[in-house]
Amino acid sequence: MTPRIDVALLGAGWIADRAYLPALIGHPALRLIAIHDPVPERAEQLAARCPGTRAVTDVAAALALAEASIVCAPAADHLALLAACRDADHVTLCEKPVLRSAAELGALGAEGLARVMGSATMRMRDDIATLLGWVADGRLGALRRVRLAWWRHAGVPSPGSWRTRAACSPGGVLEDLGPHLLDIAAALVPDRGGRAATVQASELRRRGGARTAGAAAAWFGGEAGGYDAPDYCRARLAVGGCELALELAWTDPDAGDRVVIEVDGEHGRAAFDGLLGFSTDRRRPEQRCVLEAGGRTERRDFPVGPAVQHRAFAASLDRFAAVCRGEARPLSDGAEIAQVARWIDQIRAASLREAA
Repeated sequence: MTPRIDVALLGAGWIADRAYLPALIGHPALRLIAIHDPVPERAEQLAARCPGTRAVTDVAAALALAEASIVCAPAADHLALLAACRDADHVTLCEKPVLRSAAELGALGAEGLARVMGSATMRMRDDIATLLGWVADGRLGALRRVRLAWWRHAGVPSPGSWRTRAACSPGGVLEDLGPHLLDIAAALVPDRGGRAATVQASELRRRGGARTAGAAAAWFGGEAGGYDAPDYCRARLAVGGCELALELAWTDPDAGDRVVIEVDGEHGRAAFDGLLGFSTDRRRPEQRCVLEAGGRTERRDFPVGPAVQHRAFAASLDRFAAVCRGEARPLSDGAEIAQVARWIDQIRAASLREAA
């Protein structure tokens, strides 16, 4: 029997507690050996649920106990933690946004990035995998336009938390919902040749409004209060011969939440319409992928609900274990992590220019 890989969990907040821990407990290939968090009580609470797991107050000590790491800390802490994992020679799975700028990419370096797997749970879902498969098999031909939108009606993630403070998360919704959709876009429009994207339009702002007081995401919990990070983003980029359109909202005026992904190519069109993540506040009942190509239309319907997302996290950990053993490559590898970070950087910079 192959020994399990000893893993350190860095960060004991909501995503570690609700998304990773259920899949890590009893995982056949990964053994959670240490949990670190700047708030010792949080690490202790999670460790108490995992026999044989220690709450560790020092990052270096946590890394010394383990062979690989999972980073679930606030985005502003990712660079320092990934550098520590690099220096400890760990393979690391990192929650999104892995990195958020060209400066952070340069600081980590190619060597550090090469040993990081970005969380790609949306791509591990059957619905999104179906959409990506239709594109990968060439049914659409060369891509002309990719549109990705995620609208939440009351979806501010724990107002007052680090996700909603501009000092920690200056991109706000762009750094929260954006990396998941941009990771899908990176799979659709790979940037292996280092082609520079051109930002044709960008808007990143806080629009708030009358909905703000009741805008907290119901499934998130945690802190409560105001927020000053941007809650709305709209951008249009040119990547090679393909236009990439993005729209994100934490407080959309229409009731319910919805995700739309549309891919237009020279030979046809593929689209996803439904909802991703943990929200159950659906705007539309369908969870559907549609392909229109070669004079035919194919429709596929999929299950709904948070259980789908939990299965995607479990699948992500399976892939991570295979990466640690050298049996697979990361689904979101260094090139795709860098591509998403550059796009976030470009959109944020362009929106500042537009505002000025």
